Amino acid sequence: MAIPIYHPAELPQRQAEKYPNKTILKYHDRTSKQWKHITWSKFATDVMNVAKALAEIGLEAGDRVGIYSQNMVKYLYAELGAFAMRGVVVPLYATSSPEQLRFIIEDAAVETLFVGEQFQYNNAYHVQKECKTLKRIIIFDEHVVLNPDDRTSKFFSEFVRLGDSMPNETKAKVCTREAVPSDLALIIYTSGTSGRSKGVQIMHSNLMHQMQAHANAIPVYGPSETSISFLPLSHVFENTWTLFCLTTGTRIAILSDPKKILEALPQVRPTAMCNVPRFWEKVYQGVNEKIASSPRLLQGIYRR
Repeated sequence: MAIPIYHPAELPQRQAEKYPNKTILKYHDRTSKQWKHITWSKFATDVMNVAKALAEIGLEAGDRVGIYSQNMVKYLYAELGAFAMRGVVVPLYATSSPEQLRFIIEDAAVETLFVGEQFQYNNAYHVQKECKTLKRIIIFDEHVVLNPDDRTSKFFSEFVRLGDSMPNETKAKVCTREAVPSDLALIIYTSGTSGRSKGVQIMHSNLMHQMQAHANAIPVYGPSETSISFLPLSHVFENTWTLFCLTTGTRIAILSDPKKILEALPQVRPTAMCNVPRFWEKVYQGVNEKIASSPRLLQGIYRR
């Protein structure tokens, strides 16, 4: 059966209508040390709550929304919430320096910035004091300690409450219905190894084409599959793969700390994941080291 390709602005709501109680996301809760599950219904609701809050602050179609964070569930809420309002998402690597952050914020004219944890908040607040472009910072991690002089930043939970009204919900739903494939979706900045970083513009039509091409190439994907997201969502590779998983209903385990990937693999037991060659090389090297340290008889069996 052909997989329907929805505009990313309406994707969460359309999937929630069909699969309200199916798990789509998993994340590791650092308090309970357990993997928590999120259904399509909750995912769509939280995405809409972000859209409503963005409506409250007056976000217009084409306005830039930055996300400066490691992989988190709230990252996806922010990105897809911005898409629902026809905003343009500007992802930034969680390790970016204040200088890199300031350049991208000013170059892309980012007014609203979502940040992950203390490191990102500290850098963002430092940049905000020197940059006229950035108006507000929204913080994912509730454990972040705010600067005593900070009067404008809000925690994510506080921010989404701003949009809790019927007019904001109506505006968000109208924007979602008006979204078209030709809208600009992302501005992803290059590494800048040969000079200043350059913002690459990606349309929703580009993303939708990738969803269709991947669905044609690997049609087995669906709710019975599980992927793990540990490469940075700020890179187009992981970002688009995650969108493909959402399109096909493939469960996604979000891993915030990429250094814990080997610990997470046996816990999540993904059936698929996107990755870079260096990771597979390290896995291959590790397997060979284990074989080499085994008794000679077992070495032959292992290599066989």
